Formats: sequence, structure tokens, C-alpha cells
Amino acid sequence: MKVSARALCAAAFGLTLAFGALGSTAHADDRIGRGEAPAWVSPASIAAATPASAAGEAIRVLLFDVQYRAEHGSQSMHIRTRSTAVTPQGLAALGNVGLVWSPASQEVTVHHVRLIRGDETIDVLATQSFETLRREENLALATLDGRLTAVLQPAGLRVGDILDVAYTLTSRDPVVGDFPAQATELNLPLGVGHQRFRASWPADMPMAVQASNNWTSLPIRRSGGYASIEVSRDDTQPILVPYDVPGRMGAVNRIELSAFRNWAEVATSLAPLYSRARQIAPDSPLHAEIARIRALSDDPAVQTAAALRLVQDEVRYVALLMGEGALVPASADETWARRFGDCKGKTALLLALLDGLGISAEPAAASLMAGDGVDERLPSVGAFDHVLVRASVEGQTYWLDGTRIGDRRLEDIQPPLVRWALPLIAEGGALEAVEIRPPETPQEEILIAFDASAGQHAPAALTATMIMRGPEAAMAAGQIGLVTAAQRDQGLRSIWAGVFGDVELGEVASEYDAEANILTLTAKGSMALDWRSDGLIPPGATYLPLTTEPRTAGPFQNAPYVVDHPNYSRRQVTVLLPNGGENFRVSGGEFDRTELAHRLSRSVRLDGDTVTVEIIQRSLAYEVPAAEANAARAAAEVRPNDRPKIIPPANYQPTAEDRTAMSSDLPTTADGWVSRAYTLSRAGDNAGALEAANRAVELSPESSNAIANRGIYRFWAGDRAGAAADMDRAVELDPSERVAMNGNALLANVEGRHQDVIIETTRALRQAPTDDFALGMRARAYLAQNQYDRALRDIDALIALDPMGTEVRFMRLYALDLLGRDTDADETADALVRDYPDNPTVVLGVAAHRMNSGRNQDAYQMVDHLISVTEEPDAQVLILRGELAIALGHLEITEQDFAQARLESGNADVLNNLCWAAARGGVFLDQALRDCDAALALAPASVHIQDSKGRVLLQRGDYAAARDVYDAVLAEEPELVSSLYGRGLAKIALGDAEAGEADKAAAVALYEDAAEDFENFRPSTSN
Repeated sequence: MKVSARALCAAAFGLTLAFGALGSTAHADDRIGRGEAPAWVSPASIAAATPASAAGEAIRVLLFDVQYRAEHGSQSMHIRTRSTAVTPQGLAALGNVGLVWSPASQEVTVHHVRLIRGDETIDVLATQSFETLRREENLALATLDGRLTAVLQPAGLRVGDILDVAYTLTSRDPVVGDFPAQATELNLPLGVGHQRFRASWPADMPMAVQASNNWTSLPIRRSGGYASIEVSRDDTQPILVPYDVPGRMGAVNRIELSAFRNWAEVATSLAPLYSRARQIAPDSPLHAEIARIRALSDDPAVQTAAALRLVQDEVRYVALLMGEGALVPASADETWARRFGDCKGKTALLLALLDGLGISAEPAAASLMAGDGVDERLPSVGAFDHVLVRASVEGQTYWLDGTRIGDRRLEDIQPPLVRWALPLIAEGGALEAVEIRPPETPQEEILIAFDASAGQHAPAALTATMIMRGPEAAMAAGQIGLVTAAQRDQGLRSIWAGVFGDVELGEVASEYDAEANILTLTAKGSMALDWRSDGLIPPGATYLPLTTEPRTAGPFQNAPYVVDHPNYSRRQVTVLLPNGGENFRVSGGEFDRTELAHRLSRSVRLDGDTVTVEIIQRSLAYEVPAAEANAARAAAEVRPNDRPKIIPPANYQPTAEDRTAMSSDLPTTADGWVSRAYTLSRAGDNAGALEAANRAVELSPESSNAIANRGIYRFWAGDRAGAAADMDRAVELDPSERVAMNGNALLANVEGRHQDVIIETTRALRQAPTDDFALGMRARAYLAQNQYDRALRDIDALIALDPMGTEVRFMRLYALDLLGRDTDADETADALVRDYPDNPTVVLGVAAHRMNSGRNQDAYQMVDHLISVTEEPDAQVLILRGELAIALGHLEITEQDFAQARLESGNADVLNNLCWAAARGGVFLDQALRDCDAALALAPASVHIQDSKGRVLLQRGDYAAARDVYDAVLAEEPELVSSLYGRGLAKIALGDAEAGEADKAAAVALYEDAAEDFENFRPSTSN
């Protein structure tokens, strides 16, 4: 739990024992006394066991003896220690004997300081005296406590000497003197040979005793008119308390004593102090302040907030703990007159203002240091270290802290981090739970906007805003106001550098709205965005995950974990994309879960040309059970590192600004050159991409990632041997290199090793389940192996990453067709057309699907509509309408469309498609043969054009010529299905039925629907 200077109100209700300091109030004495131990002190056992030596320890404590005595009106604590320095380093700590006390409230008597060296005992006080220092140790924290420190440096102290010190501290308290109370923690930071705690009090005093969590039994014994308890232990070792356990569990060996019977008695003893302090004089200037506040509004909530603001803003905080100030509040008039006060004085002032406004309120004691454990303690004043105001406004309870700054609207005010408070009322006081509501408004918002519209590689313009609310905003604004303009500028730049890292900042500024208590920090500049090969992770769009430390076996293994509560933060990052965002997409990074008492979410969306990432983190509770924390840690260990990414189009063409930036800013790291290679490859510059990849390997010759990326670009350049060598080397350097896995999948795919594709991509997907390249490769491999259900699962995963992607949705359509799920396939096709009604590629694909499923009229209408709304229809669209016209018997339309498409006679693909379409339809075969020959003139090595020519010859009845063409094709590509099946038909027609049937069977084995392309096979006389 964070503790501010306000926690120094701790002394307002007494100090706890810390090697001998006891909190109470008594008469003044600023001198160290000398004398024998009081008669009630029981001699300590000095023949105690020696604690086992711990590795590296500098000091060994042989004896720690604490004896507490309560009397009517006074309390005393006797302490005796015997310690030895094990190392020279231990001498520095052991050789400084210090006593701290408040002269206005306590008196201290030293009984002896001795050095024991073997059989020799040296009385240190015979030749030396304590030197008393008057100093305010906490002055920098606005605390005046008036305490004194007496120090003594024993002369001649050596390693191995035993230092024996004994003293007694006595205090008397006129405020709660009839109700002594004490809390002592015996879990010391060092091992102790012998430890004892003894407490005694008059038998007629109703003293309650308690050991925290019942760690030891405390039988009460009575003798000579006194009652007592005693705990004695040998060879104790520190119990290490994890920092992340609730405060109530930190006091593992605490012993408490209290003469208070209940919390009501504590409240009753303190309530009169505030009843007096909140009274103001008839001529007090506070009457004018009350009138001013009343004039602001008739709303009591507004009046309450205004009174609180006056106390927070106009009265500075100074803890006044001297004399009776440790418990007694300064009056409201006195605090207002001097314009400073501690939590007690500020509370009295706020109560006076609320009294004047007619708003019900009372003081309430609380604990900032260990608030969640107050309800488990014995009633005592020392259980508290702070005081608040409990106000009741229109039926609602509000806990108000005058020592804070920045509270404004009553409904927005969160109580301080206390779990329990005790209203200080005359009768019936009881602990009340202080509810901390999850905040409704973010305490911190960061809004980041990148303008990358000029291009991926041109510096992106940046604007950023940080908004802070609540007490932290007021504190930060105050700190900013204390420094010079140059210091402020430097500090603001440091803040933004912490958010972005390497950023070129121009203007930075801050603005504080005191009325709303909102601090706004702004920055403008530019930043080079890191568009890696797998996309851009927008700067600021990631977050530090919540974590807990695993605990070892021991008393705290199953203890709850403390959560930073309340907290609520929001971050939004926007990126304005190049080219209007066309064909960009977003991938991954989204989640919405409850974890470690927090609601965590991140959304990623693409709207037109803008990507928006929003991260929200909001706490829900103070702590989480250990089982929940362990489960969250286990889940985090296996959770994929799924960051939001902006994926550019595969054919992204660098803008002029991109090229200028790239030429003027050459990469200096291997990662930079890998990113450059990816950019050049997408732009179609394969040679440049390979050269950039070579530069990456030169800079980092042992980088598996750089080498694997180079292998990818070697593959695309046609150097399969070089690609394979790079992949082997990358795996040798790092068997988990994911790029190499995908590269090996590429190599396996081109060689038809579909099972190896599946193995490699599956390994890659174990590392990155959203790797769209690996998902796509594996889906195609599953399709090739007729594992359609598995292919569909991968395809659906791809669609989840890119719901509007046309290519992957056509893959789904194809897989559904293969599975025979006609209804689902039709729904997928209809959705494609609905989303992209005028996209030629989509219309062509869906029309082909409908044609293949026998819905020729529907397909024809789709294509016909597309042509009617297109000024210059694409040749492939015309060819498809011509094919559909054949099926519908409209050969005049076919002839017209084919003729118009043929105008692109310089395009081998168009000519080939004309040839194939006519052959399949069995029409215009002479022209089809001329089209094939024209296509071969442009691309003589194309086996697919030769296959089309073979189909025309087969359809014309020229079976021998068709067989010869098919033989040539299959010599180049033995598994081309259409050539195998066509050659089989040609052989059968030539009388070689056995060989022909074998060819047909081989084709069907490769593709069961191989006969579809030959449904119209028959000698034809059509020209």
C-alpha cells in the first residue's frame, strides 16, 4: 500500500514499539536518567542459547528481553539486549546505541551499557555519556514531533564483543491514562538466541490480552496484587512476510494488551477532544467562510465539497505531534488562524464548517498503515494513525480527508485507503467498514494519435494527451508548478519518452483545471513506426500485464494477494492509415477478461482509414485469494503473446514520401533491414528485398530470424537450394525459429509434401496461434490431403482474424463445396456478393460457384449486371458470361463476348481462357485453336496453354494430335489432372482402351471430379 506524508499522522494516536519506543504522553524530561532497573523488572536469563549463525549475517542477537508494566496513569517499558558483531561490517550498526523519546511525554532511564569480552566486563558508562540531539527527523515530511535522540558510540568495541544494553522508558497520559494499551511485535529482523516478552498490570485493572492469529498461548498469572503474562522463546528466526500479503497478516508475532473493553470506550475517550476543538468563537472569521459557502448553492453536497476544498487548499499540512498535540487536536479557530494543521486540526476545522452549514458530521479514527486489520485488534487508541470526517449528506455517507488535495465533487470523492474507521462519538461508537467503490471515471487516460497517411515509412505525425484526475492530479500539478519552465519542459519530455521511447517531440505542455481538478499533459511530434514483416504493433497499444509472485511453502503460501485498489486507467491509440486504409486489416490483440481482481480489456477495430486500439484496466477489489492468483499466473504462462497488429496489403506500394524516407534513413540494425526487405518484397522488388535480407545477415550473422527471412526471399527469387540452406542454418541456431518453420512449409508445399507442410505450420502455430500465413498454408495442405473439416477449422480461424477478407472466404466456399455442405456454401457465397456487390473478383468467383452447382441463370444474371455497370468490362468477366451463355443456349452472346475479350490479343492468359472456355463448351473450335496458338506464341513454355490446346484437339476429334500434346504436357507436369484425363479419352478413341482407362483412373485418384471438364466431350461440327 502506498503511504504518503499524510501517514505521518501515525503518531497522532501513539507510537508502536520499535526496539524500545513507546507511545503515550507524560511530563517533560529532556535528560537521560541513570539508575537501577525498577523493582518490577524480572532479571533476564543471560545464559541463553546462542542462535545459529546465518550465512552472511553481520550481527547476532543473543538476548532480546522486553518487559511492560501498566499502572493507573502510567506505562513503562523495560528493554535489555545483548548482541555481538560477527563481522567488521556489523560493528557500524552495533556500535551506534541510540535512544529516542519525546521529552514532553516520556522519560528514559539507562541502567547499563556494557562490553563483555571473554571473562572481562567493561562498564561503558563509567567513561562515556550519551549525547542528546534535538532534531526534527521528519521535518521534510511536514512533521514536528519534538522528539529527542540520545546517541552513544561505545569506545573499543571489537568483533566478537558482546554489547549489553538495558533501559526503561516511562510515560503518563492525561487523555487516556486510565486505559493503558500496548502492541509489541516480536518477529524481529534478526535471529535471537533468547527472546522474552513479559507484561504485568494491577490485578484490579480489566486488561485484555491477545496474540495475533493466536500464534502463542497467553495464560494470565496473578501474584502480589498484579496480573502478568510471559512468552519466552529460544533460537527464534525471522518470519519473512511477503510484501504482497494484506497488512492484517503482517504482524505475525504481535502481542496486544488493552484496558479498553470495547471500541465504544475508545471513541468515548477521544470524542470530547473534537467536541471542544470544533467550537468556534462568536467573532471567528470562519463565520464569513460559512456564509460564503452557503451562498454558493443550496445543495448540501455542493456545500460539503466546498468546505472540504477550503480545508484542503487553504490550510497546509503540518503534523503537530509535540506535547498534547500527539492526541489533542488544535481548535478550528487556531488552525484557520495559522493556516496549517495536521489531520486532527484539519478535521476539527472541517467539522466546524459543516456544523455551521447544518451538515451532520463527526470525526472518525482510522489507520492508513494497517487499516485492514483494525477489526482484528484489541480496542486501543494506538490502533489508529489518522482521523477523518464522516459526513452524512442526504442519506449518503462520505469519508472526507482534509489532509488530501484535489477533491472536488462529493460524488467523485474516494475515501483514503482505510478499511475500518471508528466514529468518535460520545456513546455507542463502533468500527465501521469503509467501502471503496470501483471508480466510475478513469483516473488516468492517455490518448495517442498517429497520422501515418503519408506512408508506412515516412515519419508519422504524433499528438498525445495524458489526462489525470483525483488527488494525484492535484499533487502532480503542484509539483509542476514548483519548477522552472526549463525543468518543467525537461520533465514533461521525460514523461512522454517513458510512453513512447524513441520519439521526436516538438511542443510539450501542461494545463491544470483547478475547478475540475484535471491535469492535462500534451505533446506533439513525429515518430518512425516499425512496420515489421508481420505488421505494425502501434506504439502505446501494449500494456504491462498484472502479475503475482509465486510463494514458497510456508505460513503465507495460501495468503491472499493485495491488489492496487482502486485504480482505473484507459488508453486509446489511433493510427490514420495510408491510401485511405484500402486493403489494410487488423489482427489479434483483443481480450476481455477478469483477472486478479481487475477487469481488463483491449479492443482493436478498423473503421475506414483509421485503426483504434483501446485498453481499459479497472480494479474491483482489495485482494484476491491465493488460489485465484495461482490460476491467473498459470494461465498467463500459457497465454499466447497476442499483440494488436495492423497488417498492410500484400501488394502495398510505397508512396513518394515512403521512398524519400527509405532512401534517407537506411537501417542500422538487422531487424531494420528485415523490415526493409519485407517492404521491398511487397512492392514487387524481389531483388531489393533479397539484398536487404543479405544486409541483415551481414549485420547479425548468428541471428536465426535474419537468416530465416533471407531464406524466404531466396525462395521467392527462385533459389530453392539457397532457401533450404538458410532454413537449415536458422533451425540449427534456434530450433524454435518460427520464420524457419514457415519457410520449410513453403519448400514442402512447392514439392507437394503436404504432410510436412502440416507439421511445420502446426509447430509455428503453437508459438503464434494467429499466424495467418501458417494458418493459410496448413488449410491448403489439409485441402490437398482431403482433410476438409480440418481445413475448414483453419479457414474459420483466418476469417476470425480478417472477417472481410475475400480470398479466405472463397477458400471457405471451396471447402464447403468439397464437404458437400451446399446450404452453407450458398450462404457464404451470398454473403460475399452482399458485402462486395460490384467487386469483379468476387462476382466472378461466386458466379463460377453457382455455375458449377448448376445455377447457370443466377450466375448469368450476376455477371450480366456487373458488365452493365462497368464502363470497360474486364476480359475475364466477358469470357465468363460467354461460358454461361453457352450453357443457356445463347451462342450469339458467347460469340460477341469472346470477340470483345479477344481485343486483348496481347494477353496470353486471356487467349488461353478463350481457348479453354470454347473447348469445354464444344463451340467455335476453329477459333479456339487459333486462340491457343496465339497464346503459345506469347508463352510457348506454358503447359496450361498446351493443355487447353489438347482439349480443343480432343473436342475436334483429332485424337492422335490431342494425345501427342497431352504427352508433352505430362512429361513436364505428370500430375496435371485435365491432361491425364484428356489423354485417357484420346487413347480410348484411338482403340487403346486399357491405357486410356488407366489414365482416367489416375486423374480421378488425384481429383475425384476430374470428369467435369469433359462433360461436353463429343466430336463437334460447330464453327
